[in-house]
Amino acid sequence: MKRAYRSKKESTLLMLSFIKTSGFLFILFSLLVLSVCLNPSSQNPIVAQSAVGFIDTELQYTLSIVQTKGSSIRADEKTIYSGTFDLVIQNDKGTETSRRSLNQSFGNKDLLFDGPVNLILNDYNNDNLLDIPIGLPVNDGSGEYKYHIFSVGKDGKIFSLPIKGYKEEGFVYTAAGSYSIEFTRTGGIGEGKSPGIVIGVKNNGGGFEPAKYVWDGKLFKFEKESPFIISKAVLDANNDKYLITVIQTEYKKPLTPDEQGFSIFESMYRGRFDLQIQNSSGKVTSRVSLNNYFGNDELSCGTFPLVFKDYNKDGHYDFAIGRPGKSSPEFQYVLLSVNGEGIVYNLPAIGYKEDGFIYSAETQAGFSLLDDGETSIGVTLSNFNGYGFGYGYGKYLWNGSQFVFSDKASIEKSDGVTKIYQDKRFDFSVEYPVEWTAIMETYIEPTAEHNASPDSGINIYVDGKQVERIYVFGQVSHIRPTIDGFHREEFTTNSGLKGHLYSDEIDGKRHIDLILGEGYHGANVRISPECFNQNKERIMEVLKSIKI
Repeated sequence: MKRAYRSKKESTLLMLSFIKTSGFLFILFSLLVLSVCLNPSSQNPIVAQSAVGFIDTELQYTLSIVQTKGSSIRADEKTIYSGTFDLVIQNDKGTETSRRSLNQSFGNKDLLFDGPVNLILNDYNNDNLLDIPIGLPVNDGSGEYKYHIFSVGKDGKIFSLPIKGYKEEGFVYTAAGSYSIEFTRTGGIGEGKSPGIVIGVKNNGGGFEPAKYVWDGKLFKFEKESPFIISKAVLDANNDKYLITVIQTEYKKPLTPDEQGFSIFESMYRGRFDLQIQNSSGKVTSRVSLNNYFGNDELSCGTFPLVFKDYNKDGHYDFAIGRPGKSSPEFQYVLLSVNGEGIVYNLPAIGYKEDGFIYSAETQAGFSLLDDGETSIGVTLSNFNGYGFGYGYGKYLWNGSQFVFSDKASIEKSDGVTKIYQDKRFDFSVEYPVEWTAIMETYIEPTAEHNASPDSGINIYVDGKQVERIYVFGQVSHIRPTIDGFHREEFTTNSGLKGHLYSDEIDGKRHIDLILGEGYHGANVRISPECFNQNKERIMEVLKSIKI
């Protein structure tokens, strides 16, 4: 019934390149692996290639890893190169401006690269020049890679950033698994601290603990802190000043663009984290694992900002800790609070996607308090509408014990036996058994960049099973049957609204499409024959309860 272009859950996005700017930061990632391509000038295989630009000039160079001598074999859909390699810079006219031997940088021995090699560029010392980490396994049992950090000047010349303080000088050592990496950056512009990069070093327990290299204006120096604090803020509450810190206790290597689950929002801190509360005398009043709030999963996030507000108006300040959603364009937040004794506790949230979390497309971990006569917070929702990502709005209402999600365009009521969903945007309602679960499909407002979603409504899950679904909705255009040739019969709701019911069985599923009135309201049912036979009367009562 819903149009084919509305298939957000089946849509996948392939990101081949991105550009991100922040202050003077300029990042350009490009994957141009040409395993069978030849360098026009040298006729040598190009192992990897990327563009290099500058924020304050139109100059552009091309950086390549070129095999100058050796061999290559094809295995497991990869090309394995071995031998000698140069790092080559060419200007926009193809003229070579600089060349550096990678083998000399790594001890004058033959090197090996498994293609494809992704070159990842960033400015790590805040000199407005892009830096390129290139590394190889240490092979000493530590699981670490060692990286040389190259940079390209505006004159097109290659140079190396000096590094010292941990193992061999000239290299950054860290737990990793790729030939180029985007290091997690700390400090720098706007933070009042020297720029640095976060790394992971082997600990006695067999895992990795966080450490960092800090730029002192001339070189990167290794530093190891305990505890390793990611974020901190002071909360003035309950006649005390509490120091709240997020501490990284275990380091996991950042994901690379070619790894499953990579996100530009997850390319920084990754691993295990604790939240610690200290009072003004320095006593630790509470310390909890943040991972436990997320199912004890490994956490990945860009940062952990701490923003304090009293969201449920109980006199205690609350704050949110979030991460990018696993299968959602929104962030997934847990809402935490600190009581009068300095103990941290969780504020429950239900009703939208996975219970226990606040969902919002905002990334600053702060929500707006709504002035609607209720205790509620506003969130921005995001959805893929078939053309691109659009945005809408929703709210979480505090009912005295938990936050309950409510689409601003809908209302849910219950008499204890049935629930009534009312959709204000498309002006319809439907009733369903109170023991069945449901998730609202939020209408996405149009923006300059994104189209509006074509419909909104409610997904009702028979017996709480998401594979047994009834979707009741309103649509901005006329609804059409999903497939021509369905069996058609007339249908009348309890309120006398007339329409047509289309039904058939396809691929072991019972398909029912309902079109009501003038064709802007309807429902579709996708359910197994067994479930339909067991719940036929109740399913038909749901459809008959629709009012416009």
